[in-house]
Amino acid sequence: MEGEYLVAVQKNAFGEIMSFQTSSGRIISYRKAIQEIDEGIIRGYDLIPNDQPLPKIHSIDTENRLMNELPPF
Repeated sequence: MEGEYLVAVQKNAFGEIMSFQTSSGRIISYRKAIQEIDEGIIRGYDLIPNDQPLPKIHSIDTENRLMNELPPF
């Protein structure tokens, strides 16, 4: 897969994903991840609209883990 991808997550006390670590080692917010997925900087993910203010990030690689299953950093 070309481009960066998400390798780890940081969650808040409620278990919500707050930020990601990318394959290049950058730490980015959930909002920044959405922006970079939309711009094609981070590849291999779809943005799924839902009833929340921000879309859900979903891996398009069926062998990849769900976002909640990525290891913490």
